Amino acid sequence: MPPAPTLVLLPGLGADARVFDAMRPLLPTIHTPPWLTPRDNESLADYAARLADTIPAVPGPLVLGGSSMGGMLALEIARLRPPAVVVLIASCRRMPTLQPAVRAIGRLLDVLPTAAYRLGRAAAPLLVGKFGEIPLPRRQLYLRMVSSMPPAFLRWGSRAVSGWPGLPDVNRPPATVRHIHGSADRMIPLSAQSPPPDRVIPGAGHLITLSHPEVVAAFVSDAIAAAARCG
Repeated sequence: MPPAPTLVLLPGLGADARVFDAMRPLLPTIHTPPWLTPRDNESLADYAARLADTIPAVPGPLVLGGSSMGGMLALEIARLRPPAVVVLIASCRRMPTLQPAVRAIGRLLDVLPTAAYRLGRAAAPLLVGKFGEIPLPRRQLYLRMVSSMPPAFLRWGSRAVSGWPGLPDVNRPPATVRHIHGSADRMIPLSAQSPPPDRVIPGAGHLITLSHPEVVAAFVSDAIAAAARCG
């Protein structure tokens, strides 16, 4: 019997492995490498190259995916560690699909002192509502993740995402891509996605691993099954 696929999922900015906890009953083998300390002025691609070195070699197919910034990192890692499939979760293939306001915020955060990020973390409860309806325990979990994130990492991530050029050709990714998105995502809007996602969750916002974990887990399971057949 051929080896089973290995699933690696990367969180978005402000989150960690716990963002996938609600999916683990259906996907118990999720592996999420810990965040690395970013280097000064490190690009998203350069950071992805270092993160790729922390993913061990696997005997079977690699299923690589991520939420938001994690999906962007997954696409960059796929250039170096070709997977059977990349799963984008509320993410994008190219920077222009982000709203201009989000890019402007990223540029603003780049010039703020690190201390200002502590104030931003304190304001996080006011921003979570922008991500769609999320059950209270998962909303509280997200706030704990943001509060525990080092301000320097948030500053680096904001700069790296806002400066990420994306794929040179969105129609020729480094691997097969499966994409799931929320129809009401305000951070990376559905209307700007090209090509359109394979699955759209009606009414869902940006944090779909918390608001619709069963739907996302089923989508990822289908990608794993396809990888197993191809592998």
